[in-house]
Amino acid sequence: MAGSGSRLRSAAVIGVFVSSLCLTLVQLPWLAALYLFPSQRPVPAWTYRQALSRSLIRSLLDFLVAIESKPPLDLEPGKDKDRFILVPPASPHLYRDILLSDPEIKPATIGGLWFPRPVQGAAPGPGPSTGRRRRRHVFLSFHGGAYVLGSVRNIDVKQTSELYLRHAPAGSAVFCPEYRLAHEAGGRCPAAFQDALTAYAHLVLALNIPPRDIVLTGDSAGGHLALALLRYLNAHRADIPEPGGVLLWSPWPNMELTVEEGARRPAMGRDIIPKKMITWAYREFLPAPHANISRSNPYMSPNLLAVPTRVPIWVQWGASELLSEDIEKLVRVQREGGLQGARLGVCEVPHAPHCIVAMAGMLGWTAEAEAAVDEAMRFLDEEK
Repeated sequence: MAGSGSRLRSAAVIGVFVSSLCLTLVQLPWLAALYLFPSQRPVPAWTYRQALSRSLIRSLLDFLVAIESKPPLDLEPGKDKDRFILVPPASPHLYRDILLSDPEIKPATIGGLWFPRPVQGAAPGPGPSTGRRRRRHVFLSFHGGAYVLGSVRNIDVKQTSELYLRHAPAGSAVFCPEYRLAHEAGGRCPAAFQDALTAYAHLVLALNIPPRDIVLTGDSAGGHLALALLRYLNAHRADIPEPGGVLLWSPWPNMELTVEEGARRPAMGRDIIPKKMITWAYREFLPAPHANISRSNPYMSPNLLAVPTRVPIWVQWGASELLSEDIEKLVRVQREGGLQGARLGVCEVPHAPHCIVAMAGMLGWTAEAEAAVDEAMRFLDEEK
């Protein structure tokens, strides 16, 4: 029976692939001609390449969501060799409250990938003296993918890490945790939250990296995860200190957003996020009923309650993305409800879709992504 079910699923996947391929082959020449006219592009201000790239990425995501792509978790180093490491759970006393909301989900060993190479021992410290000294950073970087897609092995993670390092002080490093995706066994929320703390504790407690040198960063769901980790560390700073900064790229700030409401937004027709991706993410990621964690919990919808922290927070988003109004509310709530004097940097890129930093080259927004990251690094460099 199991073999029969597997064959049926394989046949279904092949069927969806063939259908998607045929549809793309039919649409592509038509769109290639249509987008020659700026008025016919999803956003008239987009370049020809941006418009066509958006359609191709959207088609790819439509396919991955349609088949509910679930590649197996790979914790073997492979070609990454010593840049890929395994991180065991931290001391049990560090996992509290929402991290233990579901007794069926427990902290687990995770993988993680370093760029450009592993940091051994303490953080690099101040950079070489070239004018005003810039403090080197260790970025704890969470990939996006709506908690159902993505891996630290993917090309977008490599390119994003290299983008950070091009603009960060010399000697900086990026650590990308392979947190559990929601469709994996034991991967539903709060698994990713547990894994985020496991990764942070590894940097601070195992490698003795000063927390002020660590910058949490993430795109889309990764931004949601970075903000959840900041909220947790702020609430439990007696156990483990808060980081030195947070960079959020098109963060997902509102899980109260229904699929129906999202579909009614004009941006649904021009962004890269498929409607069915939201449906899949909610089904797999949202906590089980016995966890008693609602969508309005600030860990789930951080734009409902500010984090009372002095950690500098930087937020970038695109004016044409589906989540723009939710991100604007996140910024407003944090600015009005956060601690007085706390630094909050914002960067709204005109006309841009979702995740131009993580998918800069693929979407055709390289110049804008480079400028946004450079501005974010200068924000981190500002005197406190």
